[in-house]
Amino acid sequence: MQLVNIIEPFFNEDEFNILINHFERWKFNATQQPERTFFENRLLGYPCYESKPLEKGMFCFDVFVKTFEQKTNLKIKNIKIFFRKVFLNELKKSPYKNRNESTIHTDSFTDNIHLAGVIYMNNTSLDNGTKIYKDLLSMEPTIIVGANPNRCVFYEPNLVHSASIDWRIEVRKTIVFFIELDNYDTKSK
Repeated sequence: MQLVNIIEPFFNEDEFNILINHFERWKFNATQQPERTFFENRLLGYPCYESKPLEKGMFCFDVFVKTFEQKTNLKIKNIKIFFRKVFLNELKKSPYKNRNESTIHTDSFTDNIHLAGVIYMNNTSLDNGTKIYKDLLSMEPTIIVGANPNRCVFYEPNLVHSASIDWRIEVRKTIVFFIELDNYDTKSK
């Protein structure tokens, strides 16, 4: 596996269109990133809206697992997958106003996560994708992955990254996932 992995297109066209339809009709809850940090007002973090985690038996969950396993030859043991959207008008009220990325961070919040990633749903923009950094102190990214509908980017959770912010995009829509692999070989890292 590479440092950063990209699969494009991820879903077939029919599946992607169904997912867009599901996304548009889904119920979202107001939250912020990092989710584990308490803020008196969610606009003091990176404000976003997330669905509850998708579950086995739901079309969105099942088609993701099937597609990921087919395209990567990796077997998923457990997965947390959900829809997320970020509104430009809320970012303008947050500490991220006039910044070009969210908090530079890792997703290594649990030992059971082997891969983290995102699928872009709605826009094509180099400035609205994902930035990868050498370490938490880096000022500039070493890799920039632009957003493109149906593009999947994934990496090991200890990889330092941030969401890019394109101030021309009214709503950033993504599918976010965290995967525990079956028979994951830590020696091959």
